[in-house]
Amino acid sequence: MKANLFNIKGFSMINLRLLTFLIFVGVIKNIIAEGKEEIVFLDPGGCSVEISTKYERDVEGFSENLLKNHSFEESSKTGRPLFWNNILWMSSLDKEILTDAVKKNPTFCSAAVSSKFPFDGEKCLAIETSIDLFKNFKVSKPSVFQNGYSQYCNLSKSLQEKKYWLKVFVKGITSLEINGAVKLQVDFFDHQEQPRTRTQKSISWRLSPTGSWQEENFDFFILPETACVQVSVFLLGAGNVNLDGLGLYQENICPGIKVRLFPGFFMDNLFCLSENGPGIIAFALKRETSHPSNENLNFHILLPEEIKIIGTREGTKIISQNKKEEKGKNYIYYQIDINSLKNKIGKKYYIKEALSLVLRSEHKYSDEIYKAKYWITEGSETTPQLEFELKITPSIVAETPQIFKSSGHFTEVDNCFNNINTAKEIAQLYRKAGFNEVYIAPGTLSNVFREMKIHRYYQYLLVNGYGIGAKEKPDAVAFHLLNGKLDKYGICPVEVYKNGNYFKEEVVGKLRKAIVEERAFDSVMSNWEPFMFSFKGCFCQRCKEDFAQYSRLPMAEVEKEWPSEILIKRREIWIKFRAWQHGQVVKTLENMINGLGREAGIEAHFIPYVMFLMFVPYSKFYDAQISLEEWADKLPYIGSWGPYCWWDFSKTHLYNTGQHIVMHKMNTEVRNFLNTYVPKDKRPKLIGYPHVYQGNTYVTQPERIAFDSLTYFVNGWDGNSLYVFPKGYDARYWNAVALVNTIIAKFEKFTLRGEKVYNYKYKLETPVPKIAPKYRYMPEKVLLRKDDAEIVQFWEYQNGEERFFVVGNFWEKGECFFKLIPEKVEEGKTYVLYEPLYNRCYSNENATCILTSTDLSKGILLHVGAMRYSFYILMPFSSEKNYGSIVSPSSMNYALNCRFSKIEEAYKNELIKKESSKSLEKTIAFSKGKLVCNSVNLKDSSNRGISFASPSQKIIIDPASGGNIKSWIVNDCQIVYQHDVYGLFGDAFWWPPKSIASVNKSYEVISLKKTSKGMELILKSKLDKHVKPLDGLSLLKTYLIPESGSGFEIEHKIINESSEVKEFAFRSHNLLTFLGLSKNAAYWGLLNDKGSIKQFHRDFKIKIFNAASAGNDMELEKIISSWNVSSTSAFIEPVVCFSNSQISFNLKFELDKKDLYGFLFWDSLAADCATFEPLYKRMQLRPQEAWKSKIKCGIEKLSE
Repeated sequence: MKANLFNIKGFSMINLRLLTFLIFVGVIKNIIAEGKEEIVFLDPGGCSVEISTKYERDVEGFSENLLKNHSFEESSKTGRPLFWNNILWMSSLDKEILTDAVKKNPTFCSAAVSSKFPFDGEKCLAIETSIDLFKNFKVSKPSVFQNGYSQYCNLSKSLQEKKYWLKVFVKGITSLEINGAVKLQVDFFDHQEQPRTRTQKSISWRLSPTGSWQEENFDFFILPETACVQVSVFLLGAGNVNLDGLGLYQENICPGIKVRLFPGFFMDNLFCLSENGPGIIAFALKRETSHPSNENLNFHILLPEEIKIIGTREGTKIISQNKKEEKGKNYIYYQIDINSLKNKIGKKYYIKEALSLVLRSEHKYSDEIYKAKYWITEGSETTPQLEFELKITPSIVAETPQIFKSSGHFTEVDNCFNNINTAKEIAQLYRKAGFNEVYIAPGTLSNVFREMKIHRYYQYLLVNGYGIGAKEKPDAVAFHLLNGKLDKYGICPVEVYKNGNYFKEEVVGKLRKAIVEERAFDSVMSNWEPFMFSFKGCFCQRCKEDFAQYSRLPMAEVEKEWPSEILIKRREIWIKFRAWQHGQVVKTLENMINGLGREAGIEAHFIPYVMFLMFVPYSKFYDAQISLEEWADKLPYIGSWGPYCWWDFSKTHLYNTGQHIVMHKMNTEVRNFLNTYVPKDKRPKLIGYPHVYQGNTYVTQPERIAFDSLTYFVNGWDGNSLYVFPKGYDARYWNAVALVNTIIAKFEKFTLRGEKVYNYKYKLETPVPKIAPKYRYMPEKVLLRKDDAEIVQFWEYQNGEERFFVVGNFWEKGECFFKLIPEKVEEGKTYVLYEPLYNRCYSNENATCILTSTDLSKGILLHVGAMRYSFYILMPFSSEKNYGSIVSPSSMNYALNCRFSKIEEAYKNELIKKESSKSLEKTIAFSKGKLVCNSVNLKDSSNRGISFASPSQKIIIDPASGGNIKSWIVNDCQIVYQHDVYGLFGDAFWWPPKSIASVNKSYEVISLKKTSKGMELILKSKLDKHVKPLDGLSLLKTYLIPESGSGFEIEHKIINESSEVKEFAFRSHNLLTFLGLSKNAAYWGLLNDKGSIKQFHRDFKIKIFNAASAGNDMELEKIISSWNVSSTSAFIEPVVCFSNSQISFNLKFELDKKDLYGFLFWDSLAADCATFEPLYKRMQLRPQEAWKSKIKCGIEKLSE
């Protein structure tokens, strides 16, 4: 058994659950002998559910792109993309102040065509809105500020619905502080020209860009009467984003009905059942035709004979089940009537309306894979039979927390079984997994949970601050808007906190019936996002009277200014009044629910769950009307959701190193906020909402759920409610949450009853990467503290004489060995470092588990897997206790040595991914004369660069970022414009037209050596299949740095290492501080054959200077004509100089005349820095042929 268990590579969470269970019951020891050394089991971590790297869209064929200038290659002189209309929209409350601000300072927001970072071609759309726009002015609604473009697109009318596909590539950063995002929107109209009338509701999609280009795809349907659509793309709030390749296509509508295992079909197409336990499996359906067929609709599934269906969704039923043999295997063929689902089938797969089945297996746990099939029949039509795999995992076994509140959010797909026996099976599985509470709608399953004494939450009548009661309220209690109209979804706050008749009868009365009389649920847990009511009111007579009383203003003044002038003249006091009102509402709801609970003989509470960004001090909160400072002390519990770490399976999965660190950062900040602003005796307990499965496509992996859940726990939170669970997930997920509940049950006495302390040191013994830059920043642009920014985190809690240590590894790709060094241990006392989950302890060098202060001061070598937590207890030694197996230092060192190469490989892969040079992992340090070469950390980057420093200059080259020069300092003057990607001498191409724009990937250091005149650095990068048709070309850069004096030489060399002829036109991309936006205007000089200099200042126009010997290449001239060039001139000598009035030298570039086509000076209003780009002729290389060209960079002192 040991050999089978421990020889499995990549020990998954499933095996870990089994291992944990076996250790709990004492079946096995966790150390086995292998050769001379003891091999200790150390979970390497990782994820057990594979996720696709590319989502295949379900397309039957589509048209050409219907949008004009969809790649933003054409623009006006001001940078506006042709055929697009500018959008600058803001709340009416902010219109006057923001319009004036933008007009006076255009740098606050811009939207124009840019040559920076195009995904394809030469240009893209760059949109930027500065956070300063909202910080410098009193802005009511920064998150609705829109900056972007739109285009009308005429369509042909039809007799039936049409299907369209919208596609865009996006990258950039949006402000978390004001909930910034990119938004795509489509509006629908009946006529191609004005006047137009809307034919259907607008559709919009909110995008969260990253630092890498992402492809986003969306399908939608258009009504027959629609003749025109308006496609809009804009930045919400603040940020800096680029967009490219925006496409609108008409698609062919898929005929008939389709069915998919959900979400498994879009992940690894595997569904796991636990041994002797049930599982809820879901199959989602879609139909793109407008009207459902009248034919009979049946679902068919072929299952191994030992796997039975023990329940089907309400309204469906098994109409036949027969034994069947296929390929020597025995199956049961089920036919299920699903006609009740006909009217619920949408044009997309909706898991909420899926066919849910409860399966139970008679198989024992094993690694065997079983096959199953499913399909649909509709009358005589049959869909293709689709296959999926089944596997049996260990039984679900867990301990249940006694203090910590642990629950899952059930949804309709899990809570749709009326059969009492089926409901009991599901409830028993839930209890076995260690949950002690549940969020669930009233029904059969909820009643079973009640009988099991599991506390039940539900959202009923109370939502989003003022959405209290029926969806439409009577006029007398409705929310009064500024313009005098009523928002009947909202309720007047005074009606609530003064216990008005409507509130008593329609809210309290109905809740009393549900909680006290029907016992439908026990507490109310509600989503609480009151943002929709901010700055809208309420402006009714009762609110006016309460405002006068709160503000202590004379009623006559309030009458005179109410309502419109109040927002201007009394803005601050009115905002505080609104915050006070909201606090009174929340207090009233808690008192009401708690009172109803006492009537029912239970403990009941109102628990709102709010966005994590609300835990911000009143003075810093952009929406202070709902500030938690005003009401956090009025509740015993508050829930907090976000930020979520998820994967959208309808998009390409993007890996970002350490992204789950945001959960730790948020946990810490929320806890610190409450500790700072709420007295301890009034401080609410915190419930977290780890992402599990949201919407239809936002999924995750079991280990990520476990990790996020434990992140809440180790940061001292009081509960978790998995959002949402189980929702079609299989036993791998159940096993993961069972392990989480077991861990919490074992250690909750420390995090919830102990004291958090910091009496330790640590030392990492294996390499770990840095967290991706995006995840190092949080709201308000606050950089994570040094301890927060580490990818491996440590915690300590103390309870009595026991000290609890937690180590969390936020690196998803690699494990980590480290030394833990507990401090403040008493001399003369003896201790044990115990790891309860594995029933083992760690010894000193003498192989005894009795540790002294001297032993502990040396550090104990320990381990934590990828995306895992490790837990240890340091306690006084007792001869009466059994501490399990003993792990020696030699065993841990042996394990470290065995695994180091794999850890190092994973670390190197991270460096490559972050485009860090593989050759710079070791420190470089040597010199020649006064020229010193070192490896250095680059500012604001995880990359390592190579520095060449002499008394005359300092040059830093970044192999990780295209092999560019990132810094060149002469006489304290920085010559390179500072940019996170570009610098000097970036390799790029300008032909073929669709070839790679610039090469920003990692370059390998081929050679770094001393020469007779200084030093030589050779870098190389090979273009791969992702950059067709240039794949197979190898790019080499040779830098020659002199021992003395200023300047250097560079040689660009391109070798065709493919088996095909390659054709290209090369260009060199350069950013110089002289060409940035500064008070000191720079000039650009071209030396002609007579030696005179012609000066050019930045004028935001694109210029080309052709070499007199370049000739006329019609293909290249087509490219130039597409750039909207403002002027073209000729030159003879290929020499260019740069300078300005503040320095005493010229920067001089001397180029090889051979193959030079010209110089490009790319300048535009959207560019902070213009580019200087030597352009080369079109070249053709046969296999193994090479092309090269040199550039000499020098410094010329100016005469005084």
